[in-house]
Amino acid sequence: MQNKNIKRLTPTPETIRKLYLLSGNECAFPKCNARMIDGNGNFIGQVCHIEAAMPGGERFNPKQTNEDRREFSNLMLMCYEHHIVTNDVSNYTVKKLKNIKKNHEEKYLSAVNNILNSVTDKTKSNKFTYANSCTKLVNAWGWNLSVEEQKALVDDLNETLNNSLNKLPQETRELLVVMIERCREQKVYLHEISKVTGISLSKMKEDIDLLIRYKIIDEPESDEYSNYYITFKLIKKEWEFWDDLNDTCNNCNISLEELIIGLDFSLLD
Repeated sequence: MQNKNIKRLTPTPETIRKLYLLSGNECAFPKCNARMIDGNGNFIGQVCHIEAAMPGGERFNPKQTNEDRREFSNLMLMCYEHHIVTNDVSNYTVKKLKNIKKNHEEKYLSAVNNILNSVTDKTKSNKFTYANSCTKLVNAWGWNLSVEEQKALVDDLNETLNNSLNKLPQETRELLVVMIERCREQKVYLHEISKVTGISLSKMKEDIDLLIRYKIIDEPESDEYSNYYITFKLIKKEWEFWDDLNDTCNNCNISLEELIIGLDFSLLD
């Protein structure tokens, strides 16, 4: 009756990833340097069970559950030759294979831990340089502002940009530069951005989601020809900021890249 419930489960992607990371891209068998992934990115190794996945297999343990059999602790990566060699259960017991797995993975464990522990939020290293006066921006548009009004504009602008642009990864800001340059009346068509950047619409969706989340653009809409476009959000009491920013950069010889990617808004002073 028990055998009717036994089935081979495919290891989860997380388990496969962990197996590969701790394999060092080498067969786990002692002194074997056979690669698990070749130079073309093809997986040529073998995902091997220490205690078999199915009855009749080497070292099958009827006390294990289906989930136990596909757990990281019961799997190891080996080349085809040594997968066959370890089918000799008299020489390669469960205990011996677990020791082989442990000894092999320990060689790479510290390196993997260093990689995993080094993962950080890259946006925390962004250096946002605040504008002090935005004089170039104000003069470019002929605004007659009092000292108090100009200070309020600068403060609002710094706060808005620090809480939006400064939260975006550099890759998203790079795409945003192209969007701003192609923007007309706060609107930009996504198929145009895809063509000029070579980024597919599906890949672009990740960046669009971030731009929506941080309130730089609105949700995409489609026109009568089913072409999708995004509209930039207005800021500072209905101010079409992104159009004005692009025009100011063009008229005042300011680098849009240094503003959006470099986050240096003192260039507007």
